[in-house]
Parts: sequence; C-alpha cells; structure tokens
Amino acid sequence: MSWQDILKAPFDTQERNQQTLENFQIELKKKLEERLDYKWNEALTNNAFGNRFDFDVPTVDHNNFKILAGGTEKSLRDALVELYNVKDVSFGEAWLPDSDKRDFSKVNYSIDKK
Repeated sequence: MSWQDILKAPFDTQERNQQTLENFQIELKKKLEERLDYKWNEALTNNAFGNRFDFDVPTVDHNNFKILAGGTEKSLRDALVELYNVKDVSFGEAWLPDSDKRDFSKVNYSIDKK
C-alpha cells in the first residue's frame, strides 16, 4: 500500500455514499408500504374509474418520506411515480372536513393515474 492509498482511504466516500443511498431507498419502500399503501389502495378503490384520486398524509410521515427520497419534494414525487407506476403525484394543502380552515398536521397527495 502506497502513501497515496493511505491518504485516499479516509476521503474515498463514493462507495459509502452509494451504500447510504441504497439503504435510504430500501427504507423508503418499507415506510411507504407501512404508512401509505393502505391509504393509496383505499383511495384507488373508492375512485376506481377516475383518473385522479386524493388522500391526506400526516405531515410527519410526508417529511420522513421526503428525507428518505433525497430531501426534496421533487425527489419524493419522482420516487412515488416510479414505485407506484402513476402519471404524476402532486402535494398540496390539506383542509379540515366541512371547513375552510387548513389542517397543518396533514399534506394532501393528489395522484394522476396513467
């Protein structure tokens, strides 16, 4: 082992970064299955013939999904489109039922089917 290899070793993070990204993707899929699949399936069942369906997700879950997907809503949107094979996913404000007041504890997911 040369002195260049010794100096390079602590700074060679590409492999470690790749492994971390893969772990995040695995964790994201697991969290989505635990926290989102039942809402997704319920909304899809209730609107089987429509092109769009909506449901609310707790803000804490949304933020955790976003972190695991790469830190941005775009990365989460791209991950959901790929994992669930849909046309588009958008995020919006959730509202209290029968009210004009915003529910800050939730985020609305709006899904466009292919």
